Amino acid sequence: MVYGELGRFPLSILVKVRQIKFWGKIIKPDSKLVNIVYKVMYSLQDINVNDKFKLLQTVKQIFQETGMSYVWLAQNVNQMDVNYLANEVKLILTDQFKQTWRSSATNSTKGNYYCMFKHQLALEPYLLNLPNCKRIWITRLRTTNHRLAIETGRWTNIDRQDRLCALCNSRLGDELHFLLYCQSLNDIRTLYLPKYYCNNPILDKFINLMSINTE
Repeated sequence: MVYGELGRFPLSILVKVRQIKFWGKIIKPDSKLVNIVYKVMYSLQDINVNDKFKLLQTVKQIFQETGMSYVWLAQNVNQMDVNYLANEVKLILTDQFKQTWRSSATNSTKGNYYCMFKHQLALEPYLLNLPNCKRIWITRLRTTNHRLAIETGRWTNIDRQDRLCALCNSRLGDELHFLLYCQSLNDIRTLYLPKYYCNNPILDKFINLMSINTE
């Protein structure tokens, strides 16, 4: 959820891209001494599988996980192609992370609602436009970092269906109930929310309300 709200990617992607750029430089023949050392390491590893060099293993693994093993086997990249190669690795790793991120949000019980209103891994405008105090509370609500019954019940191992609202004790105390249903909050709700959301509340209205700043 933090990655989703901020629209950021793991630093490991940047590290791997830099490793590929470095590898692209040292395999150039005009790198002289460093290229000779690299060739020695590569030859030793090729002759004896027990000779393991962290640099070679890391770069090889990056190419394998991005489906570009052919580049590693070729061991020949022109300087003009290094930046292109690094960009391709970055693009593939980024796409892979997006898929993992979406799957993680969908399969997480904490992300039950989050994946309904958060569709793109992009910075949310409210983080830049709202005062700090309001931004914190909205972030906590969106990312299930709050003290509603649906979350506090998790801490004490209460079955999900038994995590009733602490105010009305009538329905599951989740974000949907808190924003649109709880009768104990009617006065505050009608004061701050448009009538559209207060009248005949449904899940679609909740998703729409939480998605106001996302598109």
